[in-house]
Amino acid sequence: MPTESNDITVISALTLKHPEEIAIDPTGTFYLTGTADGYVYKVMLESNEVSTFMTPLDFNKDHFKHWTEESIKAYCTGDQTQTHLLEPVCGRVLGVFLNDVYRIGDYLYYTNSHTSVQRYAVINVVLDPNPVGQGSFNVYDMKRKDHTTLIDGLFFANGITVSSDKRFFYISETDAARVIKYNIATGETTYLVEELPVLTDNIYLDKSEACENREDNFDAICENDGTLVVPGYYRVEDLDAVLRDFGAMATFLTQNFTHVIVPTFKSWIKPVGTICEIDEATGTITKVIFSNNFKFLLAASAHKLGPNEYITGSVFYPAVFRFIVNN
Repeated sequence: MPTESNDITVISALTLKHPEEIAIDPTGTFYLTGTADGYVYKVMLESNEVSTFMTPLDFNKDHFKHWTEESIKAYCTGDQTQTHLLEPVCGRVLGVFLNDVYRIGDYLYYTNSHTSVQRYAVINVVLDPNPVGQGSFNVYDMKRKDHTTLIDGLFFANGITVSSDKRFFYISETDAARVIKYNIATGETTYLVEELPVLTDNIYLDKSEACENREDNFDAICENDGTLVVPGYYRVEDLDAVLRDFGAMATFLTQNFTHVIVPTFKSWIKPVGTICEIDEATGTITKVIFSNNFKFLLAASAHKLGPNEYITGSVFYPAVFRFIVNN
């Protein structure tokens, strides 16, 4: 683990509600999944203009078919003390939560981290030293409003991206601290890299500036340089002692998520943001960017916009940062 922070200059900061994943398209916009309320937001990269792209209605149309947009918003983004009771229909309509997204044309590929419907179960899932694989990788047809599970049994399925040759999906598994490689044609699963030094979150394939029809074609094919960008975070050394305290855990798990679980979870993880760059061809770590000054605390997602320019977001620190690394 690095011991000193990189020198970072923040270009812009955007406060959003639990921005879990950032998916950037060639037109200069990016999409964020709001894991607290089940919304996917569209944000203009340069202007920071925010609009709603998808709502809980898109994922649970039978439940919300007679609801107005205003009533859905009020129901799913209201009193946060009741959020965990609404998860089967709101923010976690696909399980614990709709996590990372990757759009190709009319298809939105996404991970469902776990099949539990209770938010507080996330803590047990992420921190369990002997986890059970109940996550899945899925695709959503935005025209037909139809979901299909591609693979399941993943250990807290998280980040997804497509390989340089477009033949594979890379999927990060937080609990396993590894990146799996899914063959799109055959469905075969192998591992690109295992035993990473951090709990992995999102994953993104760095693209070069050369991109055909960048201005007007969403599905433009870009040249890739084969560098995977993976954010992560560290557990505190005494975490095992915390987990063994049954009384403390029982009290912790029965409390309100927003006011108790999030602050406590933060205290269990070192207050640092870490981004690993991995060579796609070899699966080796080539660069580590480290910050302990809250510039990208607990980075859940990360994209590389230029040689030293990044954009990050975190579900536990509700903001999106765009920054330059100076060293």
